[in-house]
Amino acid sequence: MAAVYPSTAAIYLFRISAALNAISVPGHIAFGKEHVDPSLETLSKGTRQQRTAAAGTANGWDYMNAGFATLAVYNYYWSITGGPKTTPEKTLFWSLLAASLWAARRYAAAGVYSPLTSVAVAPLLSLAGWYAA
Repeated sequence: MAAVYPSTAAIYLFRISAALNAISVPGHIAFGKEHVDPSLETLSKGTRQQRTAAAGTANGWDYMNAGFATLAVYNYYWSITGGPKTTPEKTLFWSLLAASLWAARRYAAAGVYSPLTSVAVAPLLSLAGWYAA
């Protein structure tokens, strides 16, 4: 049986998404230090509820760096395989696509557009890559 390879378009789309996710890690850290950390510093000195919100936000923000790194690895892998194949991969793909687009909606509503590259463009490139495979 002959091996089935993804199309050239799919390879490029997944690899561009992988690159965007990879460069999002340092970008996300820098954006957080400039825009998020100052607000969290203020909240962390407030009421218990505010301190809890600050801790949860900081944890979620930091955890997302691992998410971007994971997405970079998976998108590179999918550039080889032609996209998600197994049920766990498909579940990962669709849940992260939905979460990413939800985050993009929040940024757009706040008038903050620089994060849209990682939370909207990269996942949509992955979706296009999967369909182009």
